[in-house]
Amino acid sequence: ATALCIASGSGHWEVVRSLCKAGADRELAARDGRRALQMAASEGHSEVLRELCAAGAEKDAQNLEGVTALTWASISGHAEAVSLLLEARADLHLAAKQGATPLLMASQNGHVAAVRKLLSARADADHPLDNGATPLLMAAWNGHLEVATCLCEAGADKDRGLLEGGSPLDAASDAGHADVARYLREVGASEGRTAQEGRGRDL
Repeated sequence: ATALCIASGSGHWEVVRSLCKAGADRELAARDGRRALQMAASEGHSEVLRELCAAGAEKDAQNLEGVTALTWASISGHAEAVSLLLEARADLHLAAKQGATPLLMASQNGHVAAVRKLLSARADADHPLDNGATPLLMAAWNGHLEVATCLCEAGADKDRGLLEGGSPLDAASDAGHADVARYLREVGASEGRTAQEGRGRDL
């Protein structure tokens, strides 16, 4: 990894400022393909993000898996980092491999504050993975009731599910999250298959 990547991932914003002023290449990547901005985002180092954005780092650069800084911040639930990147006009619709958007990753991992910020910035609440899984389905599968509530209140499709069949309600039921299943029924979600189909499915 470069000195800038190491300083960025460690949160040393003054070192980052000095390196940028000295002409360090903001876009050189570490072995995993992450650049300095992505490293700072994944660790939630807001001051470093400010320095790198001010120095002109590419906000929508992707690593080898197609993951951007905004997606890294969303995966880890660093809401302030998400806000900073959105303010810097990072592309909240840019998906990584398999279709993973920042909103989908924040939803999957139960990061409510990040989900709210992304929805407020008009993220697509229904953008699916390649297999059809939406942010709501991933929140349901992982038992994140508050995230599921945020998504439904933002107008997410309550019944859109996997290409092979299976709705968010099915996902919640299959994974044993009775509170999420109860909520989805209350807001009018329906099962995408019969009770005998697909039990024990692994997403």
